[in-house]
Amino acid sequence: MAHRQVLTVRFPEGFVARLRAVRSGAESLNDLVVEATEREVQRREGVQADAAIRRLREEIFETMGPQPDSTPVIRGLRGGIGRHD
Repeated sequence: MAHRQVLTVRFPEGFVARLRAVRSGAESLNDLVVEATEREVQRREGVQADAAIRRLREEIFETMGPQPDSTPVIRGLRGGIGRHD
């Protein structure tokens, strides 16, 4: 098991009772909070990555203008046209 750091978290009144009510059998409150926090961190990282991709797309558009639709090229490659086996 990875080393864990200690962090004190204060929940709103009544929230700990809700946590206890929704945890599964042998699951600790700590495990529940860690798993939920991990999911939220991953979600936020995804939002940040999406924003970075959108900014990059805007920068490319500003410097290079609109790009042609690549759908026909991709479909052709999937169909074997233009492949160099």
